[in-house]
Amino acid sequence: MPIGDGTVRGGVVVTGTEVLTGLLLLSGRFVPLALTLLAPVVVNIVAFHLFLAPAGLAIPLVVLALGLYLAWSEREAYAPLFVARRAVTSERQPRAGGHAGSMA
Repeated sequence: MPIGDGTVRGGVVVTGTEVLTGLLLLSGRFVPLALTLLAPVVVNIVAFHLFLAPAGLAIPLVVLALGLYLAWSEREAYAPLFVARRAVTSERQPRAGGHAGSMA
């Protein structure tokens, strides 16, 4: 395998992400962040086994179910992501001290 093709570095990044998120989950700190970083890895594992190696699909489905359970238990941390922002108005309020573009 050539080193210049990015495969080795990509594997190191994925493995590093898995180790880091595993440590965060085991420590109980930053669990929502760890789950957010781990979600794409789990989705890729499930997709790989679903489409290319269906005989080994049981364990990835268990990992997916555990991840969903943990995300559900931390749902308060994810709640602000699903709150709609208020509409932006076209009227701008003038700044105190004069013209909005002045450098005073």
